[in-house]
Amino acid sequence: METSKAQERDSGVRGTNERGNIERQQTLDDTLSLTTDRKLRLFACACCRQVWHLISDERSRGAVDMAEWFADGHASAEDLAKAWHLAEDVFWELFRAGIVQEHGNAEAAARAASWVASVNVTEAAWQTFEALRAAVGPSEEQEHAAVRRDLFGDPGRFPLLKPAWIEWNEGYVPDLARSIYDSKDFVQMPLLAEALMEAGCREEYLLAHCHSERPHFKGCWLLDAILDQK
Repeated sequence: METSKAQERDSGVRGTNERGNIERQQTLDDTLSLTTDRKLRLFACACCRQVWHLISDERSRGAVDMAEWFADGHASAEDLAKAWHLAEDVFWELFRAGIVQEHGNAEAAARAASWVASVNVTEAAWQTFEALRAAVGPSEEQEHAAVRRDLFGDPGRFPLLKPAWIEWNEGYVPDLARSIYDSKDFVQMPLLAEALMEAGCREEYLLAHCHSERPHFKGCWLLDAILDQK
C-alpha cells in the first residue's frame, strides 16, 4: 500500500513537472515567434553566457562574441561563418573526447556556442536553448528563466519610457545605457536606476530590473527600450 502511494505521489510530481515544462515551452514559443532576428540571435548568445564557465575554448567564446557583433550589425556574414566553423571544430573535438565537467556538460555548451553562429537565426535560438538545457539540466529552470526575463521581460509589464527621462541632462540616460550595452559592464545597471530616478522615473518595474541580482545580457529589454533597439 505504501509503495503504491509513493508511486502515485511520484507520478503526480512527474505530471506536474511535465505540465510546467509544457507551459514554459509554450511561453517561449510565443515569445520567440514574435521577436526580431536581432533579438533571436542575442537570446542565443545569452543562453551561451549562462554556461560561460563551461565554454573555455577561445574559439567557442569568439563565436559568441562574433554572433553578438553580427546581431548589432558590426560583423559580416563571412565573419559569422568563419566563427561558426571554428566553434564546430571545438564541438567535434569534445564530442570525440567525451569530456563532461563536474558541474555541467562541456560538449553541450560547445554545441551551443557553434549553433549561436548559425546562419539560420531561428534555428540558432532554439538549438542554443536546447543545448543550454542539456548543459545544465532541464531542472535548472532558473537558468532558463533568467535569460528569458532579461531579454523579454514579463508579459504585460512594460511601462512606457517618457521622453522627458530620455532627454534629461542632455541625454544622460541613453548615453549611460549605451556605455553599459557596448562594454557589457552590467554591474553599472544600478547607476542607470539612479539616473532614471533623477530624471523623474518612479516606475518600480523599471527600477527593480536595474537592481535585480539576476544576470543581464546584450538584448536586455530595458537597455533596448532606452536605446530604441528592436
